[in-house]
Amino acid sequence: MKKFLYAMIEYVAKIHNYIMGLNDKYEYDFSDKQLHFLVIGAIGMLLIFIVYPLIK
Repeated sequence: MKKFLYAMIEYVAKIHNYIMGLNDKYEYDFSDKQLHFLVIGAIGMLLIFIVYPLIK
């Protein structure tokens, strides 16, 4: 279980660094807080589009 959790943390950190790299590369100047808002919002919308048809 410990290895799994550390693997998940590393995976999330890689995704975070990738998104921050894109932010810096294309000079969007989003803050870390704004990027978290956008990512969590996108995940939420994706979940709605997946779950809603399943329970409808």
